[in-house]
Amino acid sequence: MISKRETYILIANEDGLFPANFIYPSDDLFPVDAGMRQVSNIVAGSLKLDELIAENVPQFGQMFATKFECKVYFEEDLSGKFIHVYQQNDGVYSDVFAGKIDSCKLDKVGTDRTLVAYDLAYEKGKQNIADWWTTFWVNRETATLKQVRESMLDSVGLAYEDVTLPNDSLQVTKTVDITSCTMTAMLKMICELNYCFPHLDRDGYLTFIMLNTEATPIDLSDKYEWMNSTFEDYVTSEITGVQFFDSGNELKYTVGDTTNAYPISKNIFLYEKSTEVLQSIGSELLNYLQDFNFTPAKLKMIIGDFDLQLGDYVHTEKGDFYILQNSYSGSQFIEQTITAKGSELLYGGTANFDYEEIILNEKIARVKQTVEAFEVDYQDFKEGTAANFQVTSQAISSEVTRATTAEGSLSSRITQNADSISSEVSRATQAEGQLDSKITQTAESISLEVTNGSASSTIKLKLGQTELSSKVIQMTGLVKFTDLSTSGSTKINGSNITT
Repeated sequence: MISKRETYILIANEDGLFPANFIYPSDDLFPVDAGMRQVSNIVAGSLKLDELIAENVPQFGQMFATKFECKVYFEEDLSGKFIHVYQQNDGVYSDVFAGKIDSCKLDKVGTDRTLVAYDLAYEKGKQNIADWWTTFWVNRETATLKQVRESMLDSVGLAYEDVTLPNDSLQVTKTVDITSCTMTAMLKMICELNYCFPHLDRDGYLTFIMLNTEATPIDLSDKYEWMNSTFEDYVTSEITGVQFFDSGNELKYTVGDTTNAYPISKNIFLYEKSTEVLQSIGSELLNYLQDFNFTPAKLKMIIGDFDLQLGDYVHTEKGDFYILQNSYSGSQFIEQTITAKGSELLYGGTANFDYEEIILNEKIARVKQTVEAFEVDYQDFKEGTAANFQVTSQAISSEVTRATTAEGSLSSRITQNADSISSEVSRATQAEGQLDSKITQTAESISLEVTNGSASSTIKLKLGQTELSSKVIQMTGLVKFTDLSTSGSTKINGSNITT
């Protein structure tokens, strides 16, 4: 028997209705009584919903906003309004999405609009919580991790489930002063110590998803399209350790070994913790992760099922995995794809650092380390300066820039690879435009160039040949020309020419 599905979209001007678990069809709910209205002119087949807790390799604490998209026949631009989407399936109603409309653009023909909305993780996650951080520690010397988490979420106005996470009782202190830090960055540091993923559910409440390594998997063996699904031919390797890195990305402590170690770096709640505390946290996390392995896969489901949630452990005859990404599309969300990405060595004992969202004293320092490259970034927002250093197997490059100065925008760069070395200095101002000077050296030649885009001067040294080009060539001092093939020479000294 084929189920009958209907999707409903409600629009409201105020966020007081969200999150809500009572918004289902009723004559007295819309359009005026509850401050909202229904959008019924949905273009067939245009519904899309994308949920995820891990984009590539799972990293605890990361939070991603859920995206909803559809096309509607609607004259009004609905940007900035709050939206609630739910579905009726054979008389059973279920929430699909609650969030805020980011854009509502007319198509080229001008007959319908593409509506794009994100859950409140998108807007709330960008809020600067520096003021809250300062206020929170005014009358405290210590607090539990749970007190920090709930106080911060209350300050940004994000509703959350009342739960106790594994390390919520950990006593923490104010280790650093913060001038700018997003809510998402702070929540990541809190939740990675509790090995969970913060995620807004379909009602709009912040939940904390833990991957249950001992759960009985949900059997999907006869519920997916095997021809349109893919599986890797390996199971991810066992997590062998946990590594803690300090504020300078120096290895501070290791539990287990580094073969496939999970990395925790630049977590301000651990800066002053003893090795005993790190041992306790690391051992607990490693114990949880020891059974964390799965077959990376991408399943195209026969029919969309909203009962399948992010973090669920599922089974097929080709392997078991966790739902890390969940995408719905098509008419009445009839199409569904569930995904778990990963590599055979998930972490490989090498941390991939990227903490650009944490800014201390108007400065940002970022280190990225992968198998392919090593990169260091530094930026001082107050001074308008930035520096970057990159190392790969092919090249080494460094760059320093300064913007909004009396001299204009300034930058210098040095690049070195196996074939050449080059250095460049640039200056850009309104008065003179772009000025560049460059030196390039290879085994065959050396060249110097100064240009402003319309005029240039160059000197090129090649084996047995020198090239000089400029609009004006000026020489001062004794000039002597000698032909290397004979003994003759010519000297020019002021008004005297001697041959």
